[in-house]
Amino acid sequence: MKVWISDNANQISTVLEITQEPQVLCLEGQLPEGLALQDFLTLALVNYEAGVRGRPVPRICRVSAAESLDYVRALQHAMPPGYHVCKVESEEIERQRQEKAALFEEELRLLSDMSEEVDSP
Repeated sequence: MKVWISDNANQISTVLEITQEPQVLCLEGQLPEGLALQDFLTLALVNYEAGVRGRPVPRICRVSAAESLDYVRALQHAMPPGYHVCKVESEEIERQRQEKAALFEEELRLLSDMSEEVDSP
């Protein structure tokens, strides 16, 4: 999987490759200040779940360096201010995006059908 990182001016500053081992390689450019290659191997996301009283409780979920939408999301959140993930090249990521979009479209269709049933006399 290849990942392009841009700065605020949308200038590509870094191109990373995440391999199957997993290993992170810097193919072009320099990493955003304050980050090292090993930082990209130990990412996490914060998910919120309902607590006992219904209040959101944060839960840290480790994300391994793999071809997944969760890893791309964690990578985006790991970027320092002024940097963002601008492009991801991966057949697996594209497949996951298409599956997620299809599920979303199906949910919208079901909601639309339910709405039409309620509106019908």
